[in-house]
Amino acid sequence: YKYHFWDGAVLPIGLGCSLILNAVFIARHINLDRALTLPDVFAKRYGKLVEAMVSCCTITSFLCLLAGNLVGMGAVLAYLLTMTPTGAIWMSAVLVFAYTVAGGLYSVAYTDVLQAAVGWLGCMTLAFYSIKNEKITAPPPSIGFPSYKYPDDTTCEMYDGVPCENDVTACCYNTDKWCPSDNKCFYDNGAYPFGDQSHFTDQMTNAYSLTPFPNAVVFNWANIFVLAFGNLAGTL
Repeated sequence: YKYHFWDGAVLPIGLGCSLILNAVFIARHINLDRALTLPDVFAKRYGKLVEAMVSCCTITSFLCLLAGNLVGMGAVLAYLLTMTPTGAIWMSAVLVFAYTVAGGLYSVAYTDVLQAAVGWLGCMTLAFYSIKNEKITAPPPSIGFPSYKYPDDTTCEMYDGVPCENDVTACCYNTDKWCPSDNKCFYDNGAYPFGDQSHFTDQMTNAYSLTPFPNAVVFNWANIFVLAFGNLAGTL
């Protein structure tokens, strides 16, 4: 999480945008049509043929989604119940089938509130736990490597840093203390050449903000648009 804040943030941003787009532009029309699914909307406007075509597309799409969900659910069950992945996937399929037959779309609607409450409770609990235990369980700052520049005075003092060769006002890795010889060298992969930083503010606008590390600025923006418009169809 340390250097790629936006790589994770694009997921909730994209999904949140899809819900906003749905609420602003689409939900009202679906409610007026009294439609339950996306093919229903096309059927009312373009006829049965288009409804059948859209149904085939959505069925194919959701079969791929269902396969991924079953594998994910199977992985969780296999870990919790110490069973084989194949058996766990079959158990997941049976549970999903029973759940769908028992209530279908109504079962989803009736349990959404409970599921959302449990989800939010878990998120808040994890957030408060992480904040409370951050200083206790988090690893120390990077000790760095020869020529590594420390991000602040606290880290510099922690590792007895010395003035940098190219910039005496900055504090760098103490080679004489931590790496006196090749067979006695203590170092790690610090964030050269910038030092440790929580995140880079221009990561979504500058493709070179993480240099020399790769910056997924194009993929991040693509993820937002794909999730916003792709999940918009999924929510319908």
